[in-house]
Amino acid sequence: MKLIISILLLLFHFILPQGAGELTIKVSNIDPIKGEVYIAVYNNSKDYMDIDAAAFRKIVPVTAETETIVIGGIQEGEYAIAVFQDINGNGELDTRGAGIPKEPFGFSNDARGKFGPPKYKKAQFSFSGNMEINIKLVNNANK
Repeated sequence: MKLIISILLLLFHFILPQGAGELTIKVSNIDPIKGEVYIAVYNNSKDYMDIDAAAFRKIVPVTAETETIVIGGIQEGEYAIAVFQDINGNGELDTRGAGIPKEPFGFSNDARGKFGPPKYKKAQFSFSGNMEINIKLVNNANK
């Protein structure tokens, strides 16, 4: 019986995806405490900033100044994260003249772009197992 269990455990080890883990994303500086936080995780520069092409997406109701989001089943590789807070509930990042966001936003590595979002390479990080990424939202509403 012990031999059968040992064989089954060995088989499960090879059947389960190797290198998959959990990515914990801590989004801070949420102000005001309302609306939802939209998270998009991209695994290549071609799809970057196309919400429909994101490798992983999640929408979380805002309940505190810092929200913790866990995404499981992520394979080892290169990723970049884009986040925004949808304060008014319309499902998109609102902007004003010249495309400047009116709602809070952020990127992995706290990357910033000069005229628009940062390039994929600036927000890119290597995922090799369970890890935590911290993203501090930028709020241009009062600027």
